[in-house]
Amino acid sequence: MSRTTAQRRAVRRAAPTRCQVVELAGFSLLGEQVIDLSARGMLVECTRKARVGDEVQVSFRVPGPANDELWFDAEAVVARVVAGQRWCDDGLGAGIEFTYFEKSCRHELLSRLVGYPLPLPKIRGAWASTISTAGVPRGLFG
Repeated sequence: MSRTTAQRRAVRRAAPTRCQVVELAGFSLLGEQVIDLSARGMLVECTRKARVGDEVQVSFRVPGPANDELWFDAEAVVARVVAGQRWCDDGLGAGIEFTYFEKSCRHELLSRLVGYPLPLPKIRGAWASTISTAGVPRGLFG
């Protein structure tokens, strides 16, 4: 069962940054770009397919000033897979849940994520295409 936004334990922020997510079983690179980030995990753009339950090692640049090269490491597991099959998928991706992330790093990350916007939700359902083509009736605003 997937969690809804109301059930999430941490607020995600659209804070794209660099990372290296390495699958521990084969020590192979899974992805190098964070799409969104929270103190509990991240959504990563993947270069190949992942599987739910895969254990990974994560190293990522902490969002902040361009000249600040602070990187954090965490142990994690693939919690969700974006297979790139739905119309709203932008390609392959994986939802990564941190299983071990030092408390001091978590607090520093939280303080640096303040001010970053929430990620834009994807529109789902058959009616989604009508939203982008629906116009405002003429004369309504002038």
